[in-house]
Amino acid sequence: MIQGKFFKKVNGFSNNYWGWGLEDDEFFARLMDAEATISRPHDLESGKAGTFKHLHSDLVINLMKY
Repeated sequence: MIQGKFFKKVNGFSNNYWGWGLEDDEFFARLMDAEATISRPHDLESGKAGTFKHLHSDLVINLMKY
């Protein structure tokens, strides 16, 4: 969880990503650069089970670099 002021400070999620994934990593990096405070509830669990399979072709990954 993050405060709304940090979401606004880093201009939210980028529209430069197509497909699934990577946008979260980039968003996290911008939050760290902004010295945002991020918290996580102690009783929250996550993992790969039950999530979408990430398919990233080399073509899509190379296009996202530009």
